Amino acid sequence: MTMSQAEKPEVVFALPGEWVRVGLDDESQVAELTRLLDGATPDPTSWIASTKALGGVLLMFRIRSEPSVGLLFAWPPGEETGDPSRAGVQSRLGAEGELIEHAAEYACVRTRSGGGSAATDVLTYGVVHPESGRLLLVRVTAFDGPFDELDVEDYDLSVSRMSWEELDV
Repeated sequence: MTMSQAEKPEVVFALPGEWVRVGLDDESQVAELTRLLDGATPDPTSWIASTKALGGVLLMFRIRSEPSVGLLFAWPPGEETGDPSRAGVQSRLGAEGELIEHAAEYACVRTRSGGGSAATDVLTYGVVHPESGRLLLVRVTAFDGPFDELDVEDYDLSVSRMSWEELDV
């Protein structure tokens, strides 16, 4: 038997600095994050709603940092199976993106929007499990300025080391 669509694997991810962790299914945590983000983004309520629509399950926010950073882990609806190749993940993301070498040979692609002189910089990683084809989106957003290249390299490295097990239930 395979994992149901409602069950999602847990991802372990280590980050330096001070981060607030929010389960998007916990309304009290979401309310607290909305309070913390007041003034940090153009519209925190809209931003959090858009993360939920993407299939977001876990949101982290780096506080007291330059730039302010939000990190989303999302299991997009309808993407529980599919082509596990790099070309497949590019197609599923609807963007060519940059291929990221993955330590466990998961297909991994990064797209970037914003950056340069833009006020918001977004790195979106599509990571696909090689057995099931399940797609995980990791979206990292800098709200008040672009990432420097060292930040991008750090996120690339972190994502290239993550993995999860598809469990039979």
